[in-house]
Amino acid sequence: MAGTVPETVLKKRKRDEEWAMKKAAQQADAKKKARETRKEIFKRAEQYVKEYRAKVCTRDAHCGAAAARALRAEPAARYEAL
Repeated sequence: MAGTVPETVLKKRKRDEEWAMKKAAQQADAKKKARETRKEIFKRAEQYVKEYRAKVCTRDAHCGAAAARALRAEPAARYEAL
């Protein structure tokens, strides 16, 4: 009888193995989801930078044009243009 294992111990081993498999599957899913989330966050950040740079370039172009017009104007009109 020294080689037999109690039924409760066998059930516990089986249950623990099932839990381990479920946990491993959940961790794999969480890792995949985190990877997708990181990609999405990075894409949003790139889009923000792209929009911001476009806005700054447009604003600077307008400001630069206004300053150039003011410098070309008559001295009295310079202060009115700004």
